[in-house]
Amino acid sequence: MSGTGGDIIAAYRSFLNACSEASVAANPKASALVTAAEQIAPDDSFPPELAGSDDVALYHHPLMGVSFLVCYGQVEAAHRTPPADAEDPAAELLRGYVEDKTVPGYVLEDLAAKYPDTVDAAYRAALSSPGFRWALDGAALLRRFRPSSGPGKDVPGVSPVPSSLIDEYRRLG
Repeated sequence: MSGTGGDIIAAYRSFLNACSEASVAANPKASALVTAAEQIAPDDSFPPELAGSDDVALYHHPLMGVSFLVCYGQVEAAHRTPPADAEDPAAELLRGYVEDKTVPGYVLEDLAAKYPDTVDAAYRAALSSPGFRWALDGAALLRRFRPSSGPGKDVPGVSPVPSSLIDEYRRLG
């Protein structure tokens, strides 16, 4: 899902509320444990650059949870239509995603898989590396910028947690 930062924050909160409603539907006694989405995800929990951006994606990975990605649409466009050279603004955005350790590696892997016919050209231009081939060099590129990342090492960016677990955690503190 993509849109403005405000749209994405609202959609995420709607998702949290829907999860709460589903848990109450399954167990009416759980209604006392439900926390409003605005309390779970208050405005100040989102970085200002996310809230103010016109290009944000709410990216869901089935195992890793949810990530909020600023400029995702532009980076996806760079995969679809590779930049002309390293000076192209699209190349700069793509390099930024590669170098930004907060962008999960699986996001770049998924984009590469989605655009197999253009991924090599996109990274050749962005990295000024004429011989770059994602199939051979992509994993090494990700390891270089995310040495603690990879299969079995990544942790979810944001994961929905049942309200009963949140309440138990609060009781421990």
